[in-house]
Parts: sequence; C-alpha cells; structure tokens
Amino acid sequence: MTHVHVHVLVLVLGSCEREHPAEVPRIACDTDRDCPILPPGSRCAYTCGPTICQLVAVIDHADGGPCFGTHHDGASAFESQDQVRAFGVCDASAGLYCERASQRCATVKRRGASCRADAECGVDGRCDDDARTCASAGAAGASCKTERCGVGLYCDANARCAAHRALGAACDFGDECASFTCDRSHCIAAPAPISCPIAI
Repeated sequence: MTHVHVHVLVLVLGSCEREHPAEVPRIACDTDRDCPILPPGSRCAYTCGPTICQLVAVIDHADGGPCFGTHHDGASAFESQDQVRAFGVCDASAGLYCERASQRCATVKRRGASCRADAECGVDGRCDDDARTCASAGAAGASCKTERCGVGLYCDANARCAAHRALGAACDFGDECASFTCDRSHCIAAPAPISCPIAI
C-alpha cells in the first residue's frame, strides 16, 4: 500500500465483496466531484481515492472483506487504497471492526481485551490510551477531547459527550442528530435506504 491517508465518508452504505467487480468503472479523479453520484440513501457511495474513483460499501457479516475501515455513527473512516475500485468498511452497528492484518471483518472485542484502536471495542466501547485494553466509551457529560462517546451521544463544541438531537432540532453537522442527517440548520430524517444500483 503506497498511500495511507484516512478518509471519512458520511453516507448510509451497504456491503462489498470483490475488489474489482466488473460493474465498477475505472475513472480517474482528483476530487470526489469527479466521481459518479449515486441517489440519496444508496447503500454504497463513490469517493476519490489516490488516483481513481472507488466504490465504498459496508460489510455487515463477520469474515467479509477485503475491508479497510469501519462504518460508525453514520460515517465511514478508512485508509485509501491504490488501484482498488471497490472495497468494504465493517459495520460497527453489526458488532464488527476491520482487522487490519487479515483485512477481514471481525467480531468486536470484549471489555478488558487487548486493543490498538477504538473500533476494535465496539460502538459503546473505546481503547484505553494507557492500558491499551477495551473499556466503556464516554457517558453523557464526559470529556471527548481524547476519548469517544457512547451510543446515542456525540462530541459537542465544548468537547463533552452530549445526547443526539431529535428531528427538527437545530444543528450544524449530521453527527449532532439522532438521524445523522442535518440540512445545515435542522435535524431531518435520513433518506430511506435503497439497494446499491451497482451489483457488488
């Protein structure tokens, strides 16, 4: 792997199984705007990798892959890959994380287990920076300067874990909303998920 840049993609995604499905075209790109745009709610999405557009989708079963990241709280964080047209990110809500050595989705670890990253410890866990073991994620009101917040919470402007906002509440970003969808002023319902228009 030549490039190790971490990207965050904010979308509702689906599942991906093959690195080069025939239906995924090879398209050179400089930015995401050079890549195809799929309908709102699509369970897959294109992003611009180091040189080409890549289809990213969530894997929702153990041992699925190849994976290069994790989907959590409405966003996917992953390492971009050279010359890979399609790949997966493991669905944290399904109790999975991407095991880097095997590039396969694995079941999240129990509390007290050895870890290197928060994703290994599940949606309501975190990897303790000092002990390097899985611990519970931050509760409401806890500092989130260096630790992630638990389920139903987000890290607010004061770096404190706060409850997600309901539909209609004021917002600036999607992660503030329980729906993970903000129209730049208010929390709105997320688009209904639809099947990925490209078979992967």
